[in-house]
Amino acid sequence: MTHYPTPRFLPESGARQTIRREITIPVAIKIARVSDRQKLLQFAAAFRKESGSELRRSESRAIGQLLSEPDHGRAYLISAHDRVIGHAVLCYGFSIEYGGRDAFLDEIYITPGARGQGIGGQVLKLLEAEATADRVRALHLEVLEDHVRVESFYRRAGFADRNSTLMTKRLTVGDRFAA
Repeated sequence: MTHYPTPRFLPESGARQTIRREITIPVAIKIARVSDRQKLLQFAAAFRKESGSELRRSESRAIGQLLSEPDHGRAYLISAHDRVIGHAVLCYGFSIEYGGRDAFLDEIYITPGARGQGIGGQVLKLLEAEATADRVRALHLEVLEDHVRVESFYRRAGFADRNSTLMTKRLTVGDRFAA
């Protein structure tokens, strides 16, 4: 839900008071299909461009693999304002600690013009519902150290630091990185 301040003048004193109106923007997610691959690639490329990198061929192939092999997870297209404004990707795993299937929120991207309207919070709730329906017991994500605003957003959504460090080692498969 987005809060937009509405200034109002009080007749007795002429002082200004701000009243907050709540406006809910209808948001939807839909499971992406193979036919949505180009749209997903566009959003994935825009996501990387904002962070100063480019979409690698291995990432492009992984998106195609995810779309054609849904046991690995789900890619979603995010819609608001009657148009597609982003994407999200949940990748499935399995955890002894959490008692079964878990998922990693691998990507979430909302176009810059659609940010700051409460859409991201609604998307997280929709993704949680999807994950729960897929019997996911824990949802994980990664936030880069210098992204304080993003970390704060996820904390408000109920995510917590486990006082651990996510560590990664890239593995090679043949002549290519597995990642």
